[in-house]
Amino acid sequence: MALSSRVLQRFRPPTGRGPGVACVALWLTTVALPARVMAQEGPPPTAEAVAALVRADSVRAAMAEIRPPNRHPTDAADVVSVPFRVIAAPFHLVLVQLPSWIIGEFTLPRPPGPLVRTIRGLRELGIHPGVSTAIGPRSGPAGTLRFDALDPLALEAAYSVRGSQRYWLGGRTEAGKLRVEAGTGWRRDAQVAFYGIGPSTPDDLTLYRRETLDIGLGGEFTSAPLRLRADIGYEDNLIREPIGGADEPSLLESFDVDGLFGATERLRYVRFGAGAELDLTRRVGFQDRGVRLRTRATRFKGVTGTDSDFHKLRLEAHGLAPLNSRQLLALRARADLTRGSGGSVPFYHLAELGGEETAIGFPDTRFRDLDMVSLIAEWRYEIWRDIHNGVRVESFVYIGEGAVGPRLLKVSTDDWRASYGFGFRAARTQALLGLAFLGFSEEGARFGVSGEWTP
Repeated sequence: MALSSRVLQRFRPPTGRGPGVACVALWLTTVALPARVMAQEGPPPTAEAVAALVRADSVRAAMAEIRPPNRHPTDAADVVSVPFRVIAAPFHLVLVQLPSWIIGEFTLPRPPGPLVRTIRGLRELGIHPGVSTAIGPRSGPAGTLRFDALDPLALEAAYSVRGSQRYWLGGRTEAGKLRVEAGTGWRRDAQVAFYGIGPSTPDDLTLYRRETLDIGLGGEFTSAPLRLRADIGYEDNLIREPIGGADEPSLLESFDVDGLFGATERLRYVRFGAGAELDLTRRVGFQDRGVRLRTRATRFKGVTGTDSDFHKLRLEAHGLAPLNSRQLLALRARADLTRGSGGSVPFYHLAELGGEETAIGFPDTRFRDLDMVSLIAEWRYEIWRDIHNGVRVESFVYIGEGAVGPRLLKVSTDDWRASYGFGFRAARTQALLGLAFLGFSEEGARFGVSGEWTP
């Protein structure tokens, strides 16, 4: 109050005899009065109104000299926060500022080029070309093609740079809450990695090729929050020498394959599966919040001379806890259990640990055994979204632990493998578009990209 009184006293107009206020008022109304006042219709402002304007402008000018806007004195909180800001600056640059700038450059509105126009024309004919970062373990990038002009029938094909292939012909139909699909397909994984069986296998990579013919029929019933699924299928598996990978040894040459079930025999199975999902999450903006539980059981029955029966069980739990509207803590727990009599489980059907789904710091199929457990925590931070609120990009920090063993109860402390990393996720409102990450473990660093591209 004292400061305001001094300022008002300093800038109060003169009030004595003579021209005084009248002269000042005349000068202000003809020369110095703002244009918006001059433009107003009606009688000219009174001397008292002009004097009030002068006093208000004088107060603002005086306050700006004493304390300019956005220039506040340094206090203890500013001093304490300096080291934290210095430590966080590189992370903020790498995880927020740089990605936001790159995304902004790529998402600037531009007219579609000839390639995009051609692809969009093909899509109108039911032909959907695309590019996938992977179609299987160690496949490398792949070109994809889907033909659905005869809907509900569809044909899908994919071929990767390392020779992995996928072909599928089938159809889907929906009736209310029920969806039914049927089809047949053939796939080739040209360079699957194998390091051995057990929780402590050395980092000695070998490769093999797996070819599988699959025929299946499945149905899914959804009544929120519950989803039920059942399916039946037939599969024919064959293991051969890898395609390419000349610098890496072959599994069939490096291991005693006579003691590795499924490496030298052609195995055929009839498959019975059932699964359920309880989704208690809810959508708030761009975030899913809540708990999601999943389970799936599959029984494999050997046929056509295959003396092998076994079953697999998968249990998953997801917890999604928001920190605010842009940050989310995602927790995942997963256990895979495999049971069979004797050595009747093919090595390629064993539970696996590795890759971004179970252990980001290790490659796919790095560890194998009958059982696997994985615990993962991710901190996700939204750094960009489009103006239509349809696509967003998040940075994430990943911490995980996982292990394999002949039984979960036999997993010891030394069997656990830690992995951690960071990366970026791009997602539509209801689907993940892809992710890029850098993972770390005791065996070094690993860079990966996962997702698909379509125009």
